Amino acid sequence: MYKKNDQLILSATDLVNYLGCKHLTELDREVVQKKRKKPDWSSASTVVLRQLGLAHEAAYLRHLNDQGFNVKELDKSTAEEAIAAMKEGSDIIAQARLTLGNWTGYADILRRVEGSSKLGDYHYEVDDTKLAQITKAGTILQLCLYAQMLTEIQGVEPKVMKVIKPGEPFDIEPFQFTDFKAYFTFIKSRFEATIAAGNQATYPEPVEKCSYCKWWKTCDSQWREDDHLSLVAGLQRTHRNELEGQEIATLEQYANEPEPFSLQTPKR
Repeated sequence: MYKKNDQLILSATDLVNYLGCKHLTELDREVVQKKRKKPDWSSASTVVLRQLGLAHEAAYLRHLNDQGFNVKELDKSTAEEAIAAMKEGSDIIAQARLTLGNWTGYADILRRVEGSSKLGDYHYEVDDTKLAQITKAGTILQLCLYAQMLTEIQGVEPKVMKVIKPGEPFDIEPFQFTDFKAYFTFIKSRFEATIAAGNQATYPEPVEKCSYCKWWKTCDSQWREDDHLSLVAGLQRTHRNELEGQEIATLEQYANEPEPFSLQTPKR
């Protein structure tokens, strides 16, 4: 997220981050508000995965070109340039910038399909190149957002969204937009309501995203300052709930309790 002409601009990444961690959304918001600095840390694995992801996308575009498709690659395009490319009718458009209200983002691939629209006797559907073999909810949200943006541009709702995974040569997984539209609309509306409500008081609860989040050092410092139970190796959220029910809220309290998981009535 960032500000442009006093308007907060949101992206698919912001939506996916909100789904994974509400505290992450608040930290990013505070950067925009200049209440804290943007972190300069990133995990080594994230850097490598980003490079591999770019290579995967490039390989798929070469594959499409070899198959005879007219591939138009855009680089840091404006929304107007992306729409112009769509009006030209290219078979494949890579890295098209799409916008809708205060939302923006770059779609990996727009794929031309037959069917009447504002553009003519064709329209576009959206594909995303991913390295993961299992498609996560965040990827679906991202695709749905771009599908919604495309609907506004071309006047026709895309039917199929595809995830392009490594395979022989590629593993293509299709999803029906209508199957996920209600879920996407619900998450997006909750996120927009959170943003509209202003700053929220959140705490960095350990989640899956922590392992590669840019804010990990910030949250880890908070946990150590608070002597947080998440510092216990292998401790799950359900375990922490049980301990907190017994008024064991810190690592020190846990270490001094001889039987922290004894079956006793939670203290009130």
